[in-house]
Amino acid sequence: MDEVIEMQRNRFGYFPRTFLWRGRRYEVSAVKRCWTTGARQWGGRVQRHYFRVRCVEGDFDLFQDLRHNTWHVARFEPVNRSMEKTQSPAGDGVQQAD
Repeated sequence: MDEVIEMQRNRFGYFPRTFLWRGRRYEVSAVKRCWTTGARQWGGRVQRHYFRVRCVEGDFDLFQDLRHNTWHVARFEPVNRSMEKTQSPAGDGVQQAD
């Protein structure tokens, strides 16, 4: 997956905070990981900043393409809503019958 997104707000001028993807707004609740990539043909300099982020809807891998100053979704893993429904209200991992 490589879809352009609109980054609306960053935290500390660097970390993703709010973005638009497919007409929907997403709020980042946590940045789980960040890393960079480079290429020899670009002098070994950083080409992309990657961020694995958590939103209510699931986890995203986002990246900023520094050559074009654009933001993209590289991966989206939605939250498993069926598991959320069956979790115990106590959060003890015990599943309840429907």
